[in-house]
Amino acid sequence: MEQVDEKQARKQARKEARQRRRKEAQFIARIGEHAIIKENYVNGFKKVPIAGATAEYETGRTAKRVTGTRVITGAVLFGPVGAVAGGLLRKDKSKCYVTITWPDGNVVIVDAPLKDEARVRKFAATVNAAGAYYANRD
Repeated sequence: MEQVDEKQARKQARKEARQRRRKEAQFIARIGEHAIIKENYVNGFKKVPIAGATAEYETGRTAKRVTGTRVITGAVLFGPVGAVAGGLLRKDKSKCYVTITWPDGNVVIVDAPLKDEARVRKFAATVNAAGAYYANRD
């Protein structure tokens, strides 16, 4: 009789472990070098527990800049007039940001191109979900 109870207890423990792994698998996300893996925020060799962390998504403003490559290419191809034209052709660079705040007050700002907005929003949502899950789990 004890063997049957022990066998069912092991079976139940394995089932609970599988359910926990499935639940934790939804808390994996990555933007560039920044990642949420298991119960940690990872950036390079730095690991910080994600429990209690919150994230906020923000859109940056458009910044315009002149690149030397455009000026030089315009000058090589079309002389001084091409250099002026190359300088006038500006590239719009937009970024979006996720601000992660830990319970102890530390803050990390993650930036990414605006074209990755959907991924960045999902990353912020994952940070919020993981922060709440691991804070309540302990």
